[in-house]
Amino acid sequence: MNFEALLFKNDKTTENLMEPPDAIAENLIEFPSNKHPDHPFKIGHFTDTKKISMFLKTTCGTTLPSIFGAPENTFSICWRRFLRPPVDWPKAKERLLEARNKFNERVGHSEKMLFFQKVFDVVEETIDYVLAHAGDGKEYRLSWRGEPEEWKEFK
Repeated sequence: MNFEALLFKNDKTTENLMEPPDAIAENLIEFPSNKHPDHPFKIGHFTDTKKISMFLKTTCGTTLPSIFGAPENTFSICWRRFLRPPVDWPKAKERLLEARNKFNERVGHSEKMLFFQKVFDVVEETIDYVLAHAGDGKEYRLSWRGEPEEWKEFK
């Protein structure tokens, strides 16, 4: 695994965006996908291996972090310290649907591509979960952990 994303909720009044890893547990949102309960990606928790990232970049010109608005060169600078920048969730949904459309145009719906279709489904379910809970007085952010191999030169 190169890195993982964890969805957490916090009070909108919280100023501290940097928390120790053990503080994540109480606010972590993670549960099986409604569409694909046995998939390794969960609503609120997904990993991005080098294989997934390279394949998505090649087929649809994007990566999971960039769907959520993360500049790719920021990972090794600050995101590995559990910094959780805000996500524009409606924009993330737009980027996801655009990436999925490009993916489908280039690759289609073959059995070999089923894993990636499920990745799109679970990421969409995560975004939809946040959008459905937008008025609950909480702020939803992704915590990116790990250091992708391809970004280590930015240390």
